[in-house]
Amino acid sequence: MSTIAKKERKTDVIIVAGPAACGKTTIADYLSKSLGFTYIEGDDLHPQANIDKMAQGHALTDEDRWGWLEKIGIVTARTASSEDVHGIVVTCSALKRKYRDRLRSELANKNIVLWFVFLHASKETLTKRIKARVGHFMKAEMITSQLNTLEPPNDSEPDACTINVEGTMTQAQHDCLAQVQKLLDKENQE
Repeated sequence: MSTIAKKERKTDVIIVAGPAACGKTTIADYLSKSLGFTYIEGDDLHPQANIDKMAQGHALTDEDRWGWLEKIGIVTARTASSEDVHGIVVTCSALKRKYRDRLRSELANKNIVLWFVFLHASKETLTKRIKARVGHFMKAEMITSQLNTLEPPNDSEPDACTINVEGTMTQAQHDCLAQVQKLLDKENQE
């Protein structure tokens, strides 16, 4: 594909968002493979200080998150500019509206179509899932903090949809893929 053609074509970016243990990584990996999109794991972009803080059971502040969100934006925009990238799936908790707005700002005017797929599950489900995880820095004590921080998307965010992921992970994967395909189809019709 020529550089001119790439600049004319927008890259779809799906940010899989939600609190810890909602299934962001599992669902994002599934979406990226199903759609043939590049996958970016947002947790890998945290500075070590953030990881250490969360591993010690301390919630991140807004100030802790700004640099991380900026890095997600930079890496995503750089990846989207590659000629062989047709779409990207990114994981990022994006718990507050202002975090999603920051990502929108970071990715504005980058020839990107941005969507947020926000995963929702009860505190009980999240706690059960996080206790079953092995080797992740986020611990069960952090669920309450994340839910207290949470500002789910609403109708004023037309680029965001919420998916209930209470059931099996297989069902959640299928539900998310169906919703993403609807979003992409809608975009292609416009």
